[in-house]
Amino acid sequence: MHNNEHFNINNVSTLIFSGGGNRCWWQAGFVAELISQGWTLPKDIIGCSAGAAIAASLITDTTDKALDACKHLYADNPGLIRYKRGALKIPVGFAQNEVYPNWLKAFIGEEELAKIRAFGRLRVTASRLDRPSFRLVAIMRAIFRHLHGKDFIILGQSEYAHKIAGLSQVFLEPAQRQPLSEALQTFEASAAASPFILARRIAGELHYDGGYISPIPVLPGERVGGNFQSDLNLNLDPGEASTTLTLLTRHFETKPMLFSHYGKRFIQPSRKIPVSTWGCTADTTVDDAYGLGQNDAQHFLRTSILTN
Repeated sequence: MHNNEHFNINNVSTLIFSGGGNRCWWQAGFVAELISQGWTLPKDIIGCSAGAAIAASLITDTTDKALDACKHLYADNPGLIRYKRGALKIPVGFAQNEVYPNWLKAFIGEEELAKIRAFGRLRVTASRLDRPSFRLVAIMRAIFRHLHGKDFIILGQSEYAHKIAGLSQVFLEPAQRQPLSEALQTFEASAAASPFILARRIAGELHYDGGYISPIPVLPGERVGGNFQSDLNLNLDPGEASTTLTLLTRHFETKPMLFSHYGKRFIQPSRKIPVSTWGCTADTTVDDAYGLGQNDAQHFLRTSILTN
């Protein structure tokens, strides 16, 4: 959709935060800037992976705190891989498996969880392991598809966008979890991109990163058809399609910043977000990602694309 004059962001009823690791700081900067200019978050928000945590920070007005905590944790972390102390450098795991939960705890406490409960509705997506015997195969397929499916998967075009062998997309609601540790676990599960962040067990079942199914959540009730080679028939309720907006974390050069695709509306960064997805050291440029989001929001406001 190159002609944007009929789109009014004030009519958005469902806001979707796609996954993307550190790239999700673009979403934080973009939405924080809109809020600073008087926009109000819609009362139905869905987040995937790190996008879910960013959404929580915006709901609870802790985005600045979350950004500061991220930079502090990264500054204290020497590298992507953690090693056993001693003369020999024996790898024992990935740093994000410790860094990410500590980051969540830094800005989501009991007070913030109460704000999330008082908010309309926050759902986070995860990929539930339905067939334990297919665990390795399912995860390998998910990782391969996530890395190589790009346009089809990221924009939710594939017939497999809601399920692959052994995994299925589920929606978790932090507001319904008690105590705080279980609520935090829903955010951890949504970002559990093994082996970087290990799977989390919820209600006895293993959950992985929501992006393993689709970085862009497939809404309940969406029926997706077609295949990689052909166009598909994506059946969305017209009202839902017109009031649902997804914030991407990838830049597609052939599309404008605000566009429609198979009945769904998207806003994308104006260019590739200048940050490493999985970086977690002092040189990780999360400020640059956040700043690009602010600048893109200002551009939209100046050109009235979002405010007609």
